[in-house]
Amino acid sequence: MPVRTILLHMAPTESRHERFRVALDMAKRYGAHLEIAYMVTPVSMPTQVRGRGASSAYIAEAQQIAREKAVAIETEITEACKQAGVSWSWEILEGNHNELLAGRSHYADLVIVHADHGVSLEDYIGLHTPDDLLMMAVCPVLVLPGRKKIKTLGHRVMLAWKDCREAANVVHKGLSFLQEARKVYVLTCDRPHHRFEAGRDINTYLERHGVAVEPVSDVAGGDVGDVILSYAHDLEIDLLMMGAYGHSRWREIVLGGTTHHILENIPVPLLMSH
Repeated sequence: MPVRTILLHMAPTESRHERFRVALDMAKRYGAHLEIAYMVTPVSMPTQVRGRGASSAYIAEAQQIAREKAVAIETEITEACKQAGVSWSWEILEGNHNELLAGRSHYADLVIVHADHGVSLEDYIGLHTPDDLLMMAVCPVLVLPGRKKIKTLGHRVMLAWKDCREAANVVHKGLSFLQEARKVYVLTCDRPHHRFEAGRDINTYLERHGVAVEPVSDVAGGDVGDVILSYAHDLEIDLLMMGAYGHSRWREIVLGGTTHHILENIPVPLLMSH
């Protein structure tokens, strides 16, 4: 599916600079419109904030900080988008970040967020965790790793494949990433003496769409999340694609789960779809 509208989560946090830079680069790459959702509502309370009065004061202060910075941030973004020749829109939103982004995802091809937030007062106006968003968003979600500069994105891609609806969704909705990549690995966890069987059909499908695939088969067993992370490191990929939550989300959280494990330890940008 072509990327024509990119929805960017924006807030007055330090991580916004890297998130915006990545989004702007992708908007230029795909000729896409950049829709910027600027949040002024905190999504979580620091543990040291106690009591209703303290909570109300905290929320008011955090919102005031966000609104005061909105003008400067919008000016900064406007100038950058004009220089890049990118179409953009700006909207200030107040409410639950995940719900607001999920609602706007109905009209987007990609949502871009960070995997975590900081610990300062300002940084608490940020995405608390992408878990809920992955469940609610209609389009794929690109999750950027922590406080890390992204040097390249989408040149060397690895698809962690399992024959399930979630993995198929990320392939269909993220096909443009695979078609434009310089190198595409398809990782499957196969049974002993049956190497590459699990990925045979998806590899054929991708090749019919002009994607040159290099199959990677793991038969060692063990934790699937650790296997995926290990191959991501060894193959030096700069984008990991996989389905989100093959099982019940609560089961994933309680038992650990591959999705939860990857989100907690992502070394590179992660494209996921439920």
